[in-house]
Amino acid sequence: MWPRSCLAVLSLLLLSALPRPAHGTYYFYVELQSFSNPNNRDHNGGCCEPSCGNPCDNYFIFCLRQAGYDRNSNICPYGSFSTAANVRSGSTLQFSSADLAPSVPNPVRFAGNVWPLGFQLKIRVLDADGDADDLVDYFIIEESSFLPTNDYTDYTTYGGENSNDVTIRLRYRLRCRGNWHGHDCNMICVDQDTDTAHLECALDGSYVCMDGWADLTTQCTVPICQEGCHLTGGTCNQPGECK
Repeated sequence: MWPRSCLAVLSLLLLSALPRPAHGTYYFYVELQSFSNPNNRDHNGGCCEPSCGNPCDNYFIFCLRQAGYDRNSNICPYGSFSTAANVRSGSTLQFSSADLAPSVPNPVRFAGNVWPLGFQLKIRVLDADGDADDLVDYFIIEESSFLPTNDYTDYTTYGGENSNDVTIRLRYRLRCRGNWHGHDCNMICVDQDTDTAHLECALDGSYVCMDGWADLTTQCTVPICQEGCHLTGGTCNQPGECK
């Protein structure tokens, strides 16, 4: 019979090994790839410059908020970024994985504490004209449910909210920061690779066995032997072995 004090300590140790909900953090990335406005016109159909043969002086404002937000609003509860410090002139613009502007990397990264499950991203394109910048067009990307993933989602639209002539191409993804996991990044989960556990964290915050190890009930301490090893009566102490 274990003393009651030992049982209490053992219970605490077991609980500490489990993923646990907490106040999480996330990164939302937007990578701008290209923008095209072949007719060099603003949202009213007028020329950006005195002649429509000259391109607009473009810059971009990224605005992140929860899904269902007023599309006409320019309020950004989850953050905003502007490339106004690096105006790009041209009818067609290509963007590499470098800075969009000084201190604005590509991809743009939004950081927050509580992911709202869905999102609305508004991207405004403006023509720099001194103190009276004109709106070229804007784009709305909205998903009612968007979960953390390692992969980017590609997005291309032919036509903005005001014109069918503009095109934007980008991609985006959501990642939980550090040891945060789960659908809203509020679950702490830490990989464990020790003599008594070989656990790694899945995107949803649950534990799975590391490669080469099996049996989650024993915290993945059962090695997966070399293929065919058990058929010959062999065993192993480390993954891939047979003796």
